[in-house]
Amino acid sequence: MELNFDGFQRTLQGLLRLNRYYKVRRRVFAIVILSALAAAVLEGLGIGLLIPMLELLRTSAPEKPMKAVELLKSWMPGFSQSIYTVALCLIVVCSVTLKNVFLYIGTNAAARMRATALVNLRDIIFRRMQYADIAVYETHTSGELASVITHDTGATAYAIEYLVFLFQRVSMAGCYVIVMLFISWELSLLSALLAVICGSTLGFAYRRLRRAGRELGEANQEVSSHLIEALSATKLIRTTNSQEREIEKFYRLNETSAAVQKEAVQATALLVPVT
Repeated sequence: MELNFDGFQRTLQGLLRLNRYYKVRRRVFAIVILSALAAAVLEGLGIGLLIPMLELLRTSAPEKPMKAVELLKSWMPGFSQSIYTVALCLIVVCSVTLKNVFLYIGTNAAARMRATALVNLRDIIFRRMQYADIAVYETHTSGELASVITHDTGATAYAIEYLVFLFQRVSMAGCYVIVMLFISWELSLLSALLAVICGSTLGFAYRRLRRAGRELGEANQEVSSHLIEALSATKLIRTTNSQEREIEKFYRLNETSAAVQKEAVQATALLVPVT
């Protein structure tokens, strides 16, 4: 799957250039960042303790317990396996609960930051328009100027919201990697290899699907154009006795369109096992 890194870079640079106009409080920005990091750490903790907890649920104790179980036994020596299992369950439940609390706090702070940036951007643009040169109003319609205040600033606010969401997910992904390395580096390498294979398969399938979609649009356009031309020139076709030629041409166009549709379905079928 091809990613538009150039577009993402331009969007990020544009947001940074407008940073001085947002007037977002540093406290709110710090809450967004810290809550995302805290949620990512708690997510990694909860996921990382699931496998050791399943290990404790086994009827027979393993020869070599996992690192998390060893740490728990060193902190709480002398207890039975059921007590360790309950302790891990409580830690997982608490970590998941706290993660959701931090995500809620971060989402609210991000919404406040987005609203503040949106209000301040619209305010400063409207202020500058009020004192702008009259030539601006002569060369642009009122609708175009209003679109700058409403649509463009709204797109900027949505970009801020998307970056916050992206930061949260990247943080969680980083914690997943750390937890996997802590549990087993061999499993981490295997998972990385599997991710590369799945990514390559997805990229190949999406390229085929995009090409098939483009070709399907062109094929359907040709079929539609031929139908309009043939139906609008029915008298001429019958005068020149060209019915069979038009039927054959329409049949070939239909075959091309069906073949492209088949390729699109095959490309979509490649996504099912991976996703």
